[in-house]
Amino acid sequence: MDLQLSKKELRREFMAKRKALAAAEWEKISAWMTDRLFTLPAFADADSVFCFFGMAHEPDTKKILCEVLRRGKHLAMPRIEGKGLMTAREVTDLSSLRPGSFGIPEPSEEAPVVPAGELSLILVPGLAFTEAGFRLGHGGGFYDRYLPETQCPAIGLCPEQFITDELPIGAYDVRIPFVLTESRLIITGEYI
Repeated sequence: MDLQLSKKELRREFMAKRKALAAAEWEKISAWMTDRLFTLPAFADADSVFCFFGMAHEPDTKKILCEVLRRGKHLAMPRIEGKGLMTAREVTDLSSLRPGSFGIPEPSEEAPVVPAGELSLILVPGLAFTEAGFRLGHGGGFYDRYLPETQCPAIGLCPEQFITDELPIGAYDVRIPFVLTESRLIITGEYI
């Protein structure tokens, strides 16, 4: 089986399923997921949180971003720097975000870079996750390249219906230590 071809087919399949969810359902799932995240010690204890900006057909992360700032934590968000490369950039005001390479709001190039070793928690997007912590992303390889540079817990945010038994795994695919759905926290045992 061609690994990349199967991932392409799976991306199409999971994206179609995500698009089929009504906006009200996404809103409900996002609210439940966010409420659960706020109760986790990993979130409460984090000094700095690296979080993506959830777009259509992804968990809405605006409430998370606002709560990080409200609690006086340092907020870092991804900025695309080139093919497969991203940095964590400091954000102090969400109104400073501008559409980036894929139309996703991101920090400006003037925003200070937050070294990977200074992050306390990373929230990771994905089209689907396995219970073992493997993820199917959008295919850019950004998180698979970035996560090995970090030394903190990472939590994948994924609706329960997109947790799957199996995904094709490549040599560079990074396992995520925790996956949070609207109904549970999956611990893969990878983070020490």
